[in-house]
Amino acid sequence: MVVVEPVVTREKISQLLAEQHESAELDFKVDVNAAEKADEIELVKDVAAMMAAGGFIVVGAYDDGTPSGKLTDTHSDLLDEARLRPKLAKYLPDPIHIRVGRHTLPTGDRLAIIYVGPHPDGFVIFRADGQYQPSGGQKTKTVFRAGDVFVRHGTSSEKWNQDDIARALARQIAAAKESWRGELAALIQSSQSAALQPEITRQLDAETFRSAVIKSLRANDDVALGDVTDRMTKAFYEAVSGNHLDEVELIFDRLTCLAATETALGQSRPDGRSALEPARLYFRSRQPGKKALEPKWRLGLMAGVRAVALGGLAVRRRDWATVRMLASLRVPDQYAQSPYFLRDVQVEGAQADVLGLKAGRGVSLISLAVEYSNSNDWMRPDLPTEDEELLDSVCQFDALAAIVAMAESGDFSPNVYWPDFAAYYTSRIEPIVLSLITDRDLRKAVFPWSDEILGRALGQVNRIARSEYFLRFGVWDGFVDDRIVKLIQSVSA
Repeated sequence: MVVVEPVVTREKISQLLAEQHESAELDFKVDVNAAEKADEIELVKDVAAMMAAGGFIVVGAYDDGTPSGKLTDTHSDLLDEARLRPKLAKYLPDPIHIRVGRHTLPTGDRLAIIYVGPHPDGFVIFRADGQYQPSGGQKTKTVFRAGDVFVRHGTSSEKWNQDDIARALARQIAAAKESWRGELAALIQSSQSAALQPEITRQLDAETFRSAVIKSLRANDDVALGDVTDRMTKAFYEAVSGNHLDEVELIFDRLTCLAATETALGQSRPDGRSALEPARLYFRSRQPGKKALEPKWRLGLMAGVRAVALGGLAVRRRDWATVRMLASLRVPDQYAQSPYFLRDVQVEGAQADVLGLKAGRGVSLISLAVEYSNSNDWMRPDLPTEDEELLDSVCQFDALAAIVAMAESGDFSPNVYWPDFAAYYTSRIEPIVLSLITDRDLRKAVFPWSDEILGRALGQVNRIARSEYFLRFGVWDGFVDDRIVKLIQSVSA
């Protein structure tokens, strides 16, 4: 599973190479010489196909994600976005959402990553024929014609069929639903007195829902907010019973919106009812006799992604109580893969082959949480979309969750947590680790244990991060700040 996001960093390339195979959202190319007509036309075809739902093209890698070493400096320069965009515009309609990143690996291999954003119509129609003359004087080859529509079928870019049309329409309808909820909310409000507070229900669009929550928080109306959670809980069981995944997802979204708004305004509930509710609903659905959504890992992943995204917001807002509650959340289930919720989600996701580099997936709770936050404005009221601080804060929450689980349980093995943050640069998490050492408020709220235990936990995550597993797929370069290094050394000495 590829997280399709407008990110073309060195870290993103590592995640895509870790997929180790192509898919509908990912295409590997050994080399592309955009000065050659054949390469240009074939690249345009793949970009057009990916514009149906979005994806990535990585140039300079074999089909299994191994760097090919074939992409030269000259060919890489030809893939510069300013050069590539006019070539695409000759054949494709606006808007063309692409980003290009060009990088050199420590091995010296050059790679280029092209992000292709989905077209708002759900497909694109070629505006001109795509033809080229093969070498050797062979007959002109026509790859596509004006009026054709291409989509991805597995790892191939092909003309669309009736099923593809249905899928495109389904995506458009799904995208329009939030707008419809907004129109419904506006209609309801226009029919009510301006002095009346609209009922907070999941049927409201996200913006109206958040505005209603803010009004209740300002009025200290705990009754209304508690009623929201109660009604969401009831609706959750009804949705699970009917196997309505989209409705469950909407309920989790609204509960997370509630928790995020409380965190953003500094009014998080001490009992963690809002922050922990999606996870708690997931726990209840696992109880004997309760009907669960199939596959069972999906519900846990939905709750886990939202918890990590909320943890990132809590880090930025210095809501250390929420950080600690999310990090310490345990699974009250004898069938759990791990005693801690987030690690349990990681393990189940890896077993289902949807999470983890070791499973041949460059996808983690971090990457999914960042994608989720970028897709929902209420998860980042303090940041614009694609801001680097968002990824930093999610990585920092992941680091805090790892060392808290280790210290709290006394278990320093991967049984309690796996450091997803190690797939990213060390500089993203060092600031929060330094704050643990120097910030008394943070230390007291999140990590009330000794320096010895902190040094031991940091040493363990550093060892895992520097293992062959992460060195192969990640970019972690180890702690460099002397204060952190000395703390780790003082324990290992």
